[in-house]
Amino acid sequence: DTGFIFLLLISILFFLFLNLQNKIYMGDGGIYLTSFILGIFFINGYHIGLLLLEDIVVYSSIIIFDFLRVFLVRTFSKKHPFQGDKMHIHHICTKKYGILTAMILIQSNIFLTILVNFLFGFYTSIFLSLFLYFFIIYGNLKLPNKI
Repeated sequence: DTGFIFLLLISILFFLFLNLQNKIYMGDGGIYLTSFILGIFFINGYHIGLLLLEDIVVYSSIIIFDFLRVFLVRTFSKKHPFQGDKMHIHHICTKKYGILTAMILIQSNIFLTILVNFLFGFYTSIFLSLFLYFFIIYGNLKLPNKI
């Protein structure tokens, strides 16, 4: 399982490198496939005892917080909650800072959350992830537009 995830990460980094050079685009199909593979890894890892439910929640915390925020904003704005728009964290960060900085911010949040989960436990990592998520979205970060 670890080798497979490592291969998946290398593949994603390869696509990311080529995507930043405007040579290739993974697209929806690539994201759906990657999500499916990670979902299978989470389910299998849980069933064989490699992952706890808390670990899966921590690894997925950005996605969970983003879904909840966008769903609530759309609902309270009297919009259809499942209609697409540009309200997700990656759209907001890309518009504010550019694609590379947005990726670094989001991946740093994920990395720090996982690290804190290992060091201090579930509740501390979820609190940190929630704080960083809203700081990235609503905070007044003074970052350059492009790295």
